[in-house]
Amino acid sequence: MDAELQRQRDQEGFVRDREERDRRDRDKTRRNRDKRDKAKARKAAAAANKNSDPSVATYAEAPSPAPGFDHDINRPSVSAPTRNRPDDRDRDDEPATAEPATGLVIHDDD
Repeated sequence: MDAELQRQRDQEGFVRDREERDRRDRDKTRRNRDKRDKAKARKAAAAANKNSDPSVATYAEAPSPAPGFDHDINRPSVSAPTRNRPDDRDRDDEPATAEPATGLVIHDDD
């Protein structure tokens, strides 16, 4: 009788685990479907709001731009740091050489 009772409890536990797993899968599927539907709705709204004038846009769903960037265009603004731009380097610090760069370094130890 104990073996029959144990088998019945195991079967009930298996059914409970399966029902819980199925519920979690349904919840995950629903969340993913909701996310996909929201993304489609955003894309459709953006396409509907797009006019022939490219300067007209809505920013209701757009994330905030990074500091140093203009809100209307995707390039650095005047207030952006210019330290790393190649055209802003101070070229006077580099010695002028007439020799071509060969990658060969000769050390005179004399």
